[in-house]
Amino acid sequence: MNDALGALVADAERSLRFPHAALRLVRLAHDPRAKAQEIGRLIERDPALAARVLKLANSPLFPYEGQIADLHRAISMIGTKEITELALTAACVTDFSALESELLRRGDFWWHSFACALLAQDLARAFGQSSEEAFAAGLLHDVGQMLLFARRPHLMVQVLHDSLSDDVPLPELERQRLGFNHADLGGALLQAWKLPERVSEAVALHHHPSADLQKKPLAHIVQLANLGSGSIVFSSAGSFEDLQAQLCARLGFAPAALAAHLDSNRKRADGLCAGLGL
Repeated sequence: MNDALGALVADAERSLRFPHAALRLVRLAHDPRAKAQEIGRLIERDPALAARVLKLANSPLFPYEGQIADLHRAISMIGTKEITELALTAACVTDFSALESELLRRGDFWWHSFACALLAQDLARAFGQSSEEAFAAGLLHDVGQMLLFARRPHLMVQVLHDSLSDDVPLPELERQRLGFNHADLGGALLQAWKLPERVSEAVALHHHPSADLQKKPLAHIVQLANLGSGSIVFSSAGSFEDLQAQLCARLGFAPAALAAHLDSNRKRADGLCAGLGL
């Protein structure tokens, strides 16, 4: 591991912890034996998290009549997987607040992360992959960027400026200046936090050339979701046309239908932002 990357990961391990409830939720979401009652009890152990989940359950994201005041009723109405995803989202937004930076607008960062997670989930179903892993990897794919802006703000300002003025992909410039990029850092951080290996690997590889990801379907999913959720298209990931064609093929939509599909996911991301006050 690059020394500078290792130092950043060690610093984050000392000063932060992956939200305990969120880590347990990620593991439970991947366990087919996990029961709704177990997930409900885990969320209830954190009253603040339970309150945020109920707030989202009562938001326009879920057009049910009447107030849902009980977490177990929310699980029965909305579904175990959906509640788990809401709880993971709420826990990460709250507990990663220590990494927020004035240089990285909180609302914009999380909106893109939500949109990427939602699209990654759709793509996972098209690929026949775990939608739970895809959601988690999409949600956390840029956590390394958040860490860099929080811990290396002056360097990142210069890198961002040079990327825009010289039309060089941001991950490429990060690697030139640091010896690694935000995807490498995010993957190493999630690995240190002992998230599932496929999730940390997908985060680490999401800016690799698409040709390298043919045997890494989850990383390919996150790369495509990153594109489809409105991020900058990096030349290392292939041309926009190539990735757009892959996105259409995997979802089975023609371009016009794809636009409507992506718009639906963007509205869901809007709803998550509104429900979490971002």
